[in-house]
Amino acid sequence: MAANKEDTNVTAQDIRQETADVVETLQAYTEDQQQEAVQTARQVMQRADERINQLEAQIDNRWDQLSKPARKETQAALRELRQERNQLSEWYGSMKESSKGAWSEMRNGFNKAYQSMSDAWQDAQEEYDRGQQDA
Repeated sequence: MAANKEDTNVTAQDIRQETADVVETLQAYTEDQQQEAVQTARQVMQRADERINQLEAQIDNRWDQLSKPARKETQAALRELRQERNQLSEWYGSMKESSKGAWSEMRNGFNKAYQSMSDAWQDAQEEYDRGQQDA
């Protein structure tokens, strides 16, 4: 979770490892540690937003070098990534407001949404990388 903010070359492997770390960390929180988990989740979402913004900036900077099919695939992957990020935000809100009795369900839902967003990020990165190779 302590990724370097200046690292602009995040790999799919980096994301997989960070996702596993985040899920493991959040699973360890009990319902009595809900506030700490919410704070961790907020930090995770901020980091995800930074990485999404970095990826979008990379794509914008190289847009003219991408083939038409690569542009189309990259745009679709980015749309999916943003949708998954919105889902994560919804789970975060639910997790923040959940009662202790619903804590486990909310934590698990957030973890699943984070995993889905991570998968979408990997797809977007891979589409961009493929487009770079085709250029």
